[in-house]
Amino acid sequence: MGFEATTVMYKFMKIVITVLFSILCTKAIAHTECLEKINSLYVGDDGYLWMTFQDGGVANMKSTDIDFQNTLSLLLAAKLSDSNISIRYASDSATCSESRSDIKGVWLK
Repeated sequence: MGFEATTVMYKFMKIVITVLFSILCTKAIAHTECLEKINSLYVGDDGYLWMTFQDGGVANMKSTDIDFQNTLSLLLAAKLSDSNISIRYASDSATCSESRSDIKGVWLK
């Protein structure tokens, strides 16, 4: 390979790596976080946890979710201490005032 071919190949690989890195990073950070105050919690109906929020909106989680017990514990702590929570939804275009079931995690604020 000549100098010109090596330079072209280097530039091409640099572009490919940059594009791939951009795609991977965008997918990794795609989510929405909503700051909420818990209005009520309900557990029932075939193992669902339902939560309603003071500013509107409803979220639910199935008891088979790997984070169910930890999330329920954190929500109870937030409710008892009258603290805010921040709920992370999987969708990057979620609206906080609608009904959601794509919970990725919960922050106690």
